[in-house]
Amino acid sequence: MKHFFYELQTEYNSLCSEEWTFEQGKTKLDQVISFLKRLNRINKTDKIDDYLIDTFAYYHQLRVYFSHKKTTSKGEIDSKYEKEINHFDSELLKRYRVKNSPKKIEEIDFEDYFLFTQITKDLALKISSIGYPKPEGLANWDVIRKIKKFKDDNNRLEKSIESALKTQYGYIKENDSDTLVSEIINHI
Repeated sequence: MKHFFYELQTEYNSLCSEEWTFEQGKTKLDQVISFLKRLNRINKTDKIDDYLIDTFAYYHQLRVYFSHKKTTSKGEIDSKYEKEINHFDSELLKRYRVKNSPKKIEEIDFEDYFLFTQITKDLALKISSIGYPKPEGLANWDVIRKIKKFKDDNNRLEKSIESALKTQYGYIKENDSDTLVSEIINHI
């Protein structure tokens, strides 16, 4: 996931001519979420559910524990477990097709690995869908520059931009109150 965060940052910076950087001592996930909040991308409609964040944080902490035992404590893991287990009701278990996960560190098994991969995928998809660059940056994106030839056909231009955004970012038209495409067009 760290690679995904760096790719998100690099792409954002290259399209928006900005210098968004990660700080030492804070998790990349926390910094990405803070950055998206500063962009006003996380709101009532477009939000990242707490269960995604808390579950990812728990399993990530487990990975750190197993890889680098001296950098984390069992107490930190137990604390993250208590936070994320509260999200898992029968509906969430059914959604992720698990019966008895997440589990405590002593009971971890393949079902936890399966849950972690699904949570990571959903978290990355959600971040991608709201982590796109600013409209002025997207207007300069090479994909958009190629389709601006449809400028005389506004409907075709809108559909082409929506398609490019959906392919690259998992964009859904309801995001940002449907203004993103028109904002991009205004910057073409």
